[in-house]
Amino acid sequence: MGYCDNIALSYYHLLTRLNNAMQIHFRFERPPQMIKRYNNISLAIGAPGIILQIAGKILFETNQDPIPGISGAAMIIIGTAMLITGLAFYAKGKGQSAWFCLLGLLSIIGIIVLHYIPDNRPNG
Repeated sequence: MGYCDNIALSYYHLLTRLNNAMQIHFRFERPPQMIKRYNNISLAIGAPGIILQIAGKILFETNQDPIPGISGAAMIIIGTAMLITGLAFYAKGKGQSAWFCLLGLLSIIGIIVLHYIPDNRPNG
């Protein structure tokens, strides 16, 4: 066996060991996934909450009459409550405390921060 054959054989063994190590790593350490049920609930409650906030803001800003203004303010408050409830389910789905839903009070910044909070759910 020549020198080049030894190098090729060593390279083959190295690649085989790396392949085995990667298969073991990916087989046993899957990244945690959100609890799908909580994720669906958060979307079903939070998305209409955002839409209600936007519609309430438009109604509140465009009308000079007191009745549409009051109903617009009510829509904003109800939409905010729905958004915060949806974010509570989102935080629970990530294995975090539901108190993280209060980040929704920071508007879009809070939603972005909540998205990047690590998933603490144990591997399934």
